[in-house]
Amino acid sequence: MKSLRQIIFLCLIGVCLSCVSNQGSTENRMIGTVDVYYLEDSRWFQKVYNRYIPLENEIASLQQLPAGIKVVFFGGIWQDKTQEALAKLYKTADMAGFEEDQIQIYLVDGNISSPEELEKNYQIAQIPTYIIEQDGKEISRIEGLPQKPIEQVLLTTLEFEIPIARATSAPAPPDSKLVKNASKVSKTKKSIKD
Repeated sequence: MKSLRQIIFLCLIGVCLSCVSNQGSTENRMIGTVDVYYLEDSRWFQKVYNRYIPLENEIASLQQLPAGIKVVFFGGIWQDKTQEALAKLYKTADMAGFEEDQIQIYLVDGNISSPEELEKNYQIAQIPTYIIEQDGKEISRIEGLPQKPIEQVLLTTLEFEIPIARATSAPAPPDSKLVKNASKVSKTKKSIKD
């Protein structure tokens, strides 16, 4: 009788531990196209978003971007770099007055894959990656977490492809992780349809 109690007790502990380990937050299981509304209430998102202060001159320049500019963001929500990059990107976009459809979030798993396989169409090799499109065509990309403020890196990247009137006279130095001419990277990428 005592051994039966021990077996039942051990089974109950096993079931409880299994339930706790499978109880991870919804955001840790997000893969594919994700709306920012599912992320913005997260503690990590709020913490980074609230403490990040974008550069005013770069924000003023981003407000002058021509129509049709869109950022497609690839990352893994389980990754600290992605969490930081997403919150900073959204703070910058909010301050620059971007429309909701100017940023698309696409999350992948630890193998940089997803059921939709959009990461294959864009040939994503590392995360985070920012794909910058104009009128549905990729014009440039930023791979990895930039060492400089994202608003500065976005402007520097875009300057290689389109004329931008900067709010300051001194251009920002280029970031070493930029792929400067994405049109040479691949002509076969599919554009995202909303």
